[in-house]
Amino acid sequence: MIVKDLIKKVRFILSDTEINRWSDERLIVLLNEGLNNIAKDTILFVETAFVKLNNLQVEYDFSDFAIKILRIEYQGLPLKAFSHAEMDRKDPYWQTAEGSELKAYVIDKQKEARIKLYPILQNSNNTLVNFGSPFGIITGITYSEFQLEVASDFGDLGEVDASDYVKLYYIKRPPEITSILDEVELSSLIQEPVTHYIAAGAFRDNTDVQNRSIAVDEMNLYTSQLSSYVIEKAQNFSQEGYTTRYNPSGV
Repeated sequence: MIVKDLIKKVRFILSDTEINRWSDERLIVLLNEGLNNIAKDTILFVETAFVKLNNLQVEYDFSDFAIKILRIEYQGLPLKAFSHAEMDRKDPYWQTAEGSELKAYVIDKQKEARIKLYPILQNSNNTLVNFGSPFGIITGITYSEFQLEVASDFGDLGEVDASDYVKLYYIKRPPEITSILDEVELSSLIQEPVTHYIAAGAFRDNTDVQNRSIAVDEMNLYTSQLSSYVIEKAQNFSQEGYTTRYNPSGV
C-alpha cells in the first residue's frame, strides 16, 4: 500500500482533507510509531529466515531486521530456549562447552534480537571468521563488520547440510517510512486500526478538551480492532511452547 493512500484515510477521520492542520511529516511520524507499537506488542509481523552458522561463533545479532526472536529450529526440530540462570544451574561452565550439534539457545540478559548458542559448534564448515575466544568474541573484526548470511529460502544458502544452519522465526523490524510515496506492508485488515492509531496521536497534539476526548475514542477503536485481528492471526501462529522450562535431567 502507498503511504499517501493510508494518510488520505486518516485525513478523512481528522476532517483535514485540505491539509490545514496536520502536515504529512507529522502523520508519517505517527505511522512509524504505530508500526513499531504493533511489532512490539503482537505477532502480526512474523517472518521466517534461514541463517548460516559459523564455526565457533556463539553470539548472533539479528537486530538489524528483527525485534524479537520467537523460535529457532535446528535439524528440523525446535531448539530449546533457556535463560542464563537455567544454564548456570545445569553447568557452570556451559559457555565453554563444545559439541558437534546445537542443543539450546540463550536469549535473556542481552539486547533485543540477540542470542547465544549452546554448545560451541566445532563441526560447521563455515569458517569465514577466526574467533579468538571460547566465548565467541571476534578478534580482528567487529560484529558490525561481519555480515550474517540470512536467506528467506533455504536454497539461497547454497550447499549446506542440516548442521550448518538454523531456521529463525522472528518479529520483523518495520522499515522506517520517510515519504508519502513509500510502500507500507499492511494487510487490508490491519489498515483500519493503523489509521485510528495515527488519528489518536494527531488529536492528542491539540490541547483542546474535545480533541483529547476524540483521541481517547480513536485509541480505543485501535485497541479493539487490533485485538480482534491478533486473535485471528494467533490461530495461524501460536506462541505456545516457545519458552522451555529448565530440565534438570539435561538439555
